[in-house]
Amino acid sequence: MSGVPVIRAAVFSAAARTLDAIGYSSERVVARAKLPPYQFLEPHSKIPGTHMYRLFAQAAREIGDAAFGTMVADREPITSLPG
Repeated sequence: MSGVPVIRAAVFSAAARTLDAIGYSSERVVARAKLPPYQFLEPHSKIPGTHMYRLFAQAAREIGDAAFGTMVADREPITSLPG
């Protein structure tokens, strides 16, 4: 992934856990965003940053709230993630 912005899978997993916690199927949202199920990867694995954007955008559409990213940060501050 040289030259491609990456992010740790732990952040993707935090977003998936947030979706599940607020009553949405993270697996369905991930599938609708046409992404692999990164939430099941080891937390330190690297994934394309653009895929994180796609997940957050799809989640915001699904729940009807553009502040989905804030929900994730409120539930799981970045300092609480592995790494």
